[in-house]
Amino acid sequence: MKKIILLITIITLSYSCSNSDNSGNNTNNCQTLHPPTWIQGTWIKQNAPTAAGYKFTADDVIENYNEISSGGISRKFQLDFYCTSNVNYTVTENITPTSYFLEINWGGIATYNFTKISATTIELVNDNDPINASYYIKQ
Repeated sequence: MKKIILLITIITLSYSCSNSDNSGNNTNNCQTLHPPTWIQGTWIKQNAPTAAGYKFTADDVIENYNEISSGGISRKFQLDFYCTSNVNYTVTENITPTSYFLEINWGGIATYNFTKISATTIELVNDNDPINASYYIKQ
């Protein structure tokens, strides 16, 4: 009987310790990005004075990407920061064979609405100014 009580105590303690070790970790609730394969790569704004645009990877959207400095705003980095800082945020992605809609809401909102025009051209429609869309050429 003592062995059974000891075994139950050990199991209970190990379970409670393993749960308390992860209590501040928000990893299971973290949201990630999933750009479709057709948009992955580097896209530079057509007829722009600077060589800036977007870079898409399997799990990131880098805004204002510049091929020369390889800099830009990594949305993956932003989401990782929010997750580890326990900032409430949501990610909405709608993906089709010819469109990629992304919205990140953390109190502020970043919205992107890309449409595939061809294998080498995409269009970014700004919801605030749908008439003046921007076109990006794949590099």
